[in-house]
Amino acid sequence: MKKNKLALLLMITICALKVHAQDPHFSQYFASPLTLNPAMTGKINGDHRLSTNFRNQWWSTGNPFLTNTISYDTKIMQDRIPEDDIMGAGILALYDQAMSGGYKNINVSASMAYHKALGMEGSSKISAGFQLSYGTRVLDYSKLDFSNQFNGLGFDTNIPSNESFGINRKSYVDVNTGVLYTYETENTDFYIGGSVYHITRPNISFLQDADFRLPMRYTIHGGSNFAVGEEGNEIFVGGLYMEQGGVSEKSFGVAFGQVINEDAIIYGGSWIRLNDAVMPYLGLNYKNLQVGLSFDAVTSKLRKANPKNGSFELSLNYLIKTDVNHYNTYKGKSIF
Repeated sequence: MKKNKLALLLMITICALKVHAQDPHFSQYFASPLTLNPAMTGKINGDHRLSTNFRNQWWSTGNPFLTNTISYDTKIMQDRIPEDDIMGAGILALYDQAMSGGYKNINVSASMAYHKALGMEGSSKISAGFQLSYGTRVLDYSKLDFSNQFNGLGFDTNIPSNESFGINRKSYVDVNTGVLYTYETENTDFYIGGSVYHITRPNISFLQDADFRLPMRYTIHGGSNFAVGEEGNEIFVGGLYMEQGGVSEKSFGVAFGQVINEDAIIYGGSWIRLNDAVMPYLGLNYKNLQVGLSFDAVTSKLRKANPKNGSFELSLNYLIKTDVNHYNTYKGKSIF
C-alpha cells in the first residue's frame, strides 16, 4: 500500500510540475512589468503605479488555470540622486492555481531598480534591477480524485480516498534580476531588456527525498511606440522571447492608439504567440487609468481537443502623478 501511495503521489506531482515547470505567463506581458523584468521597477510615466492582472486560461474546460497579480512600484530618493536618474522600489503578489484549486502557487516579491541616465540630455537610460521572492506551492488533496473514489459512473468525492500524504506544502526563497535600455524623445520611445528568473533554482518537489529544481526563466523583450500625425495618435510594436525548462515562447504584435479627447486613448491590435495562439487586444487609457482586455484564440493542436479552448486576460494600471506634466498628449498615457 505504501508503494501505491508513493506512486500515486509521484504521478500527481509530475502532472502538477509538467504544467507548472514553466511560470505563469501573460499575453499582455507589457502590462505586468514586475513579472517580466525587475529592471522595469520604477520606470513609469508618473510617480507611483498600481497594477493588477487577471488571467483565466482554458475557461471552457472548467477554469483549470487562474492567475492573478497585484503590484505597486514607485520612485524613491529622487532628491538624493542625479536629476535625470531614477531609483525604483516595488512589491508584487502572485496567485496561481490549477486543477480547480487542487494546486496553488503563491509568490510575494520585493524589487529594486536603478535607471542611470546617459549623456547630457538624459534621453537614454540603462537600468538594472533585482528581485527577492518568497514562494509557496500547495497541493489540496481534498480536491483531487483517486481511483477508489470511482463508483462506476464517475468520481464521488464523498467516498473516502483512504490515502494519506505527508507533504502538501513547499516553500522557498528565490532571486530574479534583469537589465533594460530605454531611449525617449518627444515623439518616440524605444526599449529593449532581458531578465533571468529563479537564479537560485529552488527545489519545488512535494516528495521529501526528491529533488526537482525550478528551471531558470530567460526573457528578452523589446518594443517601440511612436506618434502618428499631429493629434497624438500612436503605434506600438513589441515582441518577447522567453525560454524555461526547454520550452520557448515567441510572441510579437502591434497596436494602434486613437486619441478620443485630451483625457482618453483607445487601443486596438493583436499579438501572435507562434505555434500557439492569436491574441486580439483592446485597451483604453482614461486619464491615469489604463485598462487592457485580450483573448487567446488557440491555433495549436490543442484546438482539436476542444475548439473553445481559449484564455481571457484583463489588466489594470493606475498611475499617480504628484507633479502634472503636460509633455504632450500621448506621452505619459501609453501603457507600453
